[in-house]
Amino acid sequence: MKTKFVIASLTTLTLAGTAVADDATAPDAGGGDGAGAPAVDPAAPPAEPATAAVRWPENVFDRPLTLPKAVLLVGPDLLVSKILTVTATSSSSSTVESAYLTAGYGITDDLEVNTLTPTYGFTLHPNGSAKGPLDIGVGYKILRGAAGGKLEVIARAVGGYDLNAEAARPIRIGVQVQYNLTPKVAVLTHDVGLGNLGLVIATAGDPKPIGLTVPVGIGFKATHALWVEADTSVIPNLKLKDGATVTIGDLTPLFVTGVYNVMDRHLDLIGYAGFGDLQNAGDTVFFGIGARYYAGSL
Repeated sequence: MKTKFVIASLTTLTLAGTAVADDATAPDAGGGDGAGAPAVDPAAPPAEPATAAVRWPENVFDRPLTLPKAVLLVGPDLLVSKILTVTATSSSSSTVESAYLTAGYGITDDLEVNTLTPTYGFTLHPNGSAKGPLDIGVGYKILRGAAGGKLEVIARAVGGYDLNAEAARPIRIGVQVQYNLTPKVAVLTHDVGLGNLGLVIATAGDPKPIGLTVPVGIGFKATHALWVEADTSVIPNLKLKDGATVTIGDLTPLFVTGVYNVMDRHLDLIGYAGFGDLQNAGDTVFFGIGARYYAGSL
């Protein structure tokens, strides 16, 4: 049984506008021709400098779902999985330790290069190898600030190559959605390792199944810096071509993630845990830690 997981690198952007006033002049006190200096009280205190717009808020809840322009994301994850294997005559357990690297970049405020799930992964134990799956993804804003500022929708496409298996990885095409129910609670759909809200298209082997995935999650802004999220998949795979249909009644993955921001919005500290299938919770259990560093104008 193979565990799939995700650290969702949800991103944020709050743009503040600036107002420009027309130049104004006033006649001098002696009733001159109006060519005097602007009407400014010399006793008034100097104006405070304008505050730079916050492009990357502290909490995941307040961020947009694509990286702001020219912001770079990098970070590692360490995942430990305990897998129980049961046969008709015996059972055994094993522990797998894996490392992952994630990278992303905002090309514009609306377009990013980012996989959400880790960009590259490899096994540390057992049988450690530097070869593993490499993914590349893009995200583009479809909606932002819709429904009274509560709704955001991002189109996403991810594909890659497994250097260890020497085979192309499935193409994942779909949308990432976040809808804010309250100022602190949001429902969302994003890739939890099974796919976005959309299609998963196999590109290696024969046959090449095509399926629809429907992930769903809920997130909570616990404090100004802490975000807690739980995710599952209502339909891990709806058969469109070959393969088999799998619903939440057959397989119930559960992923819980906490993200705490430090260093004035530049660093996310991440902890997560979950089950490959909650119905057989003892079969696959995992936990991990990670971090995301954001470089650029935040």
